[in-house]
Amino acid sequence: MTDKQGITPEFFVPDFIDVYGGCPFVENAAINVSGAKNEVLGSIAAAVLTDKPLKLRNVPHIQDVLDLGMALIELGVKVDYDPQTREMNLCAKNITSNVLSNNTMKFRASYYLWGALLSRFAITKEFNSVEAKLPGGCNFGNRGYDFHFDLLRQVLGANIKNHDNGFTIVLPTHPNTSDTLYSTRAVSHGATFHYLLTSSITNKTDYMYNTALEPECANLIHLLRTMGAENIRGQNATAIISGAHKGLLNGGEYTIKPDRMETGFYALLALATRSRVYLRNIDLYACRPWMNLLQEFTHRRAEKVGNNSDVIFDFRDIDFGKLGGKNIIVSPFPGKETDMEQLWLSVLPMANSASTIIDPIWPGRLGTPEQADEILKFGINMKYNNAFDGNALKIDIAPSNIHAVPDGVYAANLRGAAGMIIAAAAADGKTRIYKPGFAMRGHPNLIQNMQSLGIKIDASSTGQYMNALPYPDTSRQR
Repeated sequence: MTDKQGITPEFFVPDFIDVYGGCPFVENAAINVSGAKNEVLGSIAAAVLTDKPLKLRNVPHIQDVLDLGMALIELGVKVDYDPQTREMNLCAKNITSNVLSNNTMKFRASYYLWGALLSRFAITKEFNSVEAKLPGGCNFGNRGYDFHFDLLRQVLGANIKNHDNGFTIVLPTHPNTSDTLYSTRAVSHGATFHYLLTSSITNKTDYMYNTALEPECANLIHLLRTMGAENIRGQNATAIISGAHKGLLNGGEYTIKPDRMETGFYALLALATRSRVYLRNIDLYACRPWMNLLQEFTHRRAEKVGNNSDVIFDFRDIDFGKLGGKNIIVSPFPGKETDMEQLWLSVLPMANSASTIIDPIWPGRLGTPEQADEILKFGINMKYNNAFDGNALKIDIAPSNIHAVPDGVYAANLRGAAGMIIAAAAADGKTRIYKPGFAMRGHPNLIQNMQSLGIKIDASSTGQYMNALPYPDTSRQR
C-alpha cells in the first residue's frame, strides 16, 4: 500500500544504521537472492526501443529501479511496479518529452537512455534530440563519459552541445547510414550496455570491439533478441554485431537473472561471522569467479542443493589462523570481479598472512582518500597506492584484528558500504555506518534480510522515503 503522498513506507533509506557484530547467523539462516542490479537497469531502458508492452520479472526493489522508473514516467512511458511480486510493466507507446529530469542524476546508468532514445527518435521522429545532465552514482574516481559520447557520435552521428544546465544530444539532419566500428580503450560493462541499446534498432550494421563479457551483457542480448533484434548475432572476445533492424522492436516478457554480487555479499558475510547460510536462486555460472576464489581461500566447497540454483555455505568451524592470504588481480569477466574487491577487504585481513589486490579496471575503486580512511577505522592494516604508472590500484593487506567503530564510518559507494557492513558484522560491538543508502542501492531488503539472519541491526528514524512507482491495476485492491 501507499500513503496519500504515494510513498512506500517499506522503502525507507535511513541516515545511518547501527550494526552489532560478533555473533553468527541463526540456525537455518536463508536468503532469497534478488534480481541483478547490473542487469535490470539496461532491461528497463530497453522499453523505449518498442511501442508495445514489456513485462519484466524478478525486478529488485532498489532505489535505482525507482529512480529510472520515475524518469521514464516523466518521458511519457507507462510504468507500474509491484515490489511484492517484483513484476514491472512498461509501455512506451508515445514519448512525450525529450528531457531527462533530475531523477537521472541520481544514478550512473541513466546514460543508457541517451542512445536508446535517440535511436528511437531516428525512427519515430517524436523528437530530434535529448536534453540530459551528467549522472551521479557511486564515488570511486575517474569515471568519465567519453566512451558514451564517442558512441553517440560514431554510431548515430550525434552532435553534443554543452550548456549551463547540462547538454543536448542532437541527431544529424541526415541519418548516419554508414556501418560503424565502435571501440573503447578499456573493457567497459556500461559502454557495452549502452552500445547494445543504441545500435539494436539502427538500420545499418554496427560492430563493437573490446566488449565486456559479463553475464549481464549476454542477458541483455537475450532480452533484445526476444524483443525481435535478431541481428544482434552474439558476443565474443572481440565484437558484438548488431543493427540492420527496420523499425522499433516488439514487446515481450523477460525474467531478470539473480544478482551475483548480492550472492557474494551474503557468502562473505557468512564467512566473516563464521556462519552457515542457505542462498536460494543463484546463478552459479555468473558467480564462479568469486566462488572459485572463496574455495581457494577457505578450502571449503559450496554445497549445491536441489536444482543447483540453491547453495549452502558453511563456515561455522572455520579457523582463520590456518588460512593464508591471497593475491588477487582484478580483470574483466570471467576474471576476478572489481565489484567484489571492497567486500574481500573485510575478510582477507583475518588470514594469517598478507594479501594483495591489484585492480587495473577501476584504479579509483576505493573512492576518495577519505573513503579509504574510513575503512582503516576498522583496524584493517592496509596500504594502497596507484601502481603501474597510475593505471592500477594496488592494495597490500596485512593480518589485522578487525574492531567495531562506535563513532561511525561514512560510506561513499555501494560496494564500499557493503564491505563496511561485513566488517561491522565480524567485529565485536556496535558500529555506526552513515549513508547506508549506498548499500541499499544494490541490496533489496538489506536491513530485513540481515535481521532475518540473526544480526542485530538498528536503523535511524531519520532518513528519506523513496517515491513509489504506480502499482499495477491488479494490485490496487490489496
